[in-house]
Amino acid sequence: MSQTLQRILNNLRRPLPDLTAYLQGKVTSALWRRSIHRVGHGFHVCRGALIQGGEHISIGDGFYAGQLLWIEAVRRYGDESYTPVIEIGNGVTCSQSVHIAATVRVSIDDGVMFGSRVHVTDHAHGRYHGDIQDSPDVAPGRRPLAPGRPVHIERNVWLGDGVVVLPGVTIGEGCVIGANSVVSRSLPPHVIAVGAPAVPIKKFDSKTGQWLPCFPDT
Repeated sequence: MSQTLQRILNNLRRPLPDLTAYLQGKVTSALWRRSIHRVGHGFHVCRGALIQGGEHISIGDGFYAGQLLWIEAVRRYGDESYTPVIEIGNGVTCSQSVHIAATVRVSIDDGVMFGSRVHVTDHAHGRYHGDIQDSPDVAPGRRPLAPGRPVHIERNVWLGDGVVVLPGVTIGEGCVIGANSVVSRSLPPHVIAVGAPAVPIKKFDSKTGQWLPCFPDT
């Protein structure tokens, strides 16, 4: 029996609610892939996916996302126009309610894993530093978007549940970001980082093959 046929039979053995959700996801995926600039093989999104600005989005092979995925390449907000780029590599997986948004560029390399409720953005509603700043008397939704700053998540990063990645950040290869952390500053490769703001607490030692504390008392 071919692997393809075996996979089909295994899926048909799912419990009825699970099988229904799986088939809905297949239909949803087929519809959404038509609106995306480039999509690789094995693209699958579940119920409630929303993909905006698809002509500015590229997704590699083996992409999987749970329910309520939202990828947003912002082309216009208020009177301003943007030329965003969202690039997602191969083998990227997302749990439920992941939100990725860009006005400039968000790059996600191969093998990245997103937990549930992860938010990655290269911009914010309003300007809060520099010579021109926005007043709290203006409703947040009416404030102009702050100038975007590119975000880069390198290969094999794991973002735990509830992580927020803010504008201008690079997360180095192989990092693990603990649940509910806020990444507001770039992180070097091969560290475990936690907190708000996220700071490294362990670093992988290739000589010993172990994650060693960054501080003796960690």
